[in-house]
Amino acid sequence: MSTLVELREQIEKAERRLKLVGLQTVQYHTIIQQETEIAYKISDRILDIGTSLEASDDQQHRIQERLLSCVEKKDDNGVLVGKKELVDLTFNSRKLVDQRTAMGEMKEAAEQKVRGLERQVEKLETTYWNLLMDLRALRKQYTQMGGTFDQS
Repeated sequence: MSTLVELREQIEKAERRLKLVGLQTVQYHTIIQQETEIAYKISDRILDIGTSLEASDDQQHRIQERLLSCVEKKDDNGVLVGKKELVDLTFNSRKLVDQRTAMGEMKEAAEQKVRGLERQVEKLETTYWNLLMDLRALRKQYTQMGGTFDQS
């Protein structure tokens, strides 16, 4: 059977551990919020890239129509300018596709981190409640043995 001094030490240890688990839970929630915000910003950028790619498709059709017109008119200079514009547009579109792919991977990484942290938070919350129950039991035993707590 534990003495009052030993029980008091166990109570203080449990209180410190409970406080640490609570702080760690808050820290994880903060990181989850930050990672979620990052994922949202990445999603917005992916949408912007998609819009730019749609605009590039429209621009490509206009250039192709102008190229056909230049070919029909035998405008070699217009054909060269049109081909250069198509090459530039294709290059820029590929860069956008590569960016979108990279952004998608970054978004997935952020979402995976959030999922992992959410699992950790669940474990911490279970630990927190178990510690709280243990602390209550220790306090009850302590008071039953005649111990008192400062009210300050």
